[in-house]
Amino acid sequence: MTEAHTTQTVKRWVARAFGGLDVLEFETAELPMPAAGEITVEVRAAGMNPADFKHIRTGDASSLPVPIGYEIAGIVTAVGPNVEPRSVAVRD
Repeated sequence: MTEAHTTQTVKRWVARAFGGLDVLEFETAELPMPAAGEITVEVRAAGMNPADFKHIRTGDASSLPVPIGYEIAGIVTAVGPNVEPRSVAVRD
């Protein structure tokens, strides 16, 4: 039996070019299913720090587009294979 997959989308900040704050775009992106060893987190808060800004000013072109805001707080909503299922909906 195969499970039906409903495509979900998320909002994210991303840089598609290098420069200052003017290169940031707020976009809608498809949310992939978590792969082995991965989780999906419903983000409740995300921060931008100096490392994010340094990367969009001086990064390497092979890394484009650059999603911004890796420091997050949220709730685990899905887990991939090889992840403890008890992680879902746990807030630590």
